[in-house]
Amino acid sequence: MLKKQFETNVFDVMRVIRNVLPTMRQQKSGIIINVSSMSGLAGIPSQSVYSGTKFAVERITESLSYELEPLGIKAILIEPGVIRTEFVKDLVIPANKYEMGMSGNPMDKSSINVELNDISSSSSSFYKDTINRFLTFYFNAMNRAPHPVIVADEIIKVIEKSSIPFRLITERHRDREK
Repeated sequence: MLKKQFETNVFDVMRVIRNVLPTMRQQKSGIIINVSSMSGLAGIPSQSVYSGTKFAVERITESLSYELEPLGIKAILIEPGVIRTEFVKDLVIPANKYEMGMSGNPMDKSSINVELNDISSSSSSFYKDTINRFLTFYFNAMNRAPHPVIVADEIIKVIEKSSIPFRLITERHRDREK
């Protein structure tokens, strides 16, 4: 699980950047848009690996923004909160012990890709309350979450501006913080 998340969330991002940079350098312009997460700004209990990958994307993008600015290339971050996606279908629940589902009722385990890991029953029960609190929050948030088109619309708006900010917290989530 750890390697898969870093491959997808960090190394694949870096591979894409490596492939587009030669063209952007040649044309002396371009915008690299990396989609991070609010989890890249603050750790979330039971989501340490995911938060770590998003933190890595944040720091890579920030460093690249300084390196590429003299070349006329922007590197920016989009930081959505919870967005209504199929993400929950790939949620990994250690040892299949956690009960909270999207509806707040017992989890429909048929809709989730459950991987067993090497945490013993006695040690995983130590994390049960933390993970159930996270799942309660997450599934409640997912039920109220905006459609991904909101993020796409905001990306389009930001790249059409004459002054492009380094960081964009999506509008719906920025309003929620006030």
